[in-house]
Amino acid sequence: MSAQKGLWMCAVLELVIGTVFVMIACWTQRVYENKLERMNGTVQGKVLDVIKGWTQGVGGKMTDRFLVYEYTVNGHSYLVKPYVLKNCELNRVYFDTNLRTCIPYIGPHSGSRQTKYHVGERIEIRYDIQKPAEHIIMDDKDRVSLKKGFLIAGFISLSIATVLFVISFCVQ
Repeated sequence: MSAQKGLWMCAVLELVIGTVFVMIACWTQRVYENKLERMNGTVQGKVLDVIKGWTQGVGGKMTDRFLVYEYTVNGHSYLVKPYVLKNCELNRVYFDTNLRTCIPYIGPHSGSRQTKYHVGERIEIRYDIQKPAEHIIMDDKDRVSLKKGFLIAGFISLSIATVLFVISFCVQ
């Protein structure tokens, strides 16, 4: 195999990888927008806690950060927290009552293992009026940074593909 064909193969591989990254970024944005369209109520929420991984019964990596936030609809509070085992410290602090429903989530918040939110920060939440437990954070900083990461990786990979393709014409 000639060096030119080898460079073309590498360029095509980089092109495919870059395209996949850009498609993932566009797909996540589209899913977010579709979910946002279904939500028809808006309310202010508050970040109560940012929990490190492997503390208070939360799994994940030690570098992970998980959000605990709360919002109120029609006098009933909804507390969103990471899923933990039954007898963990987090469940002793945040639990269901008559006026509060806990909504556990599995995995990192918004797909990002790090969070840009801080304790006490106000967040705007869109929710479904029929089922207030279904919600989404408006202008989610974590989701935006994840999308930007995929776009940057995709464009870097596409740039490498272009450079390899140009170089392949210089090589015999």
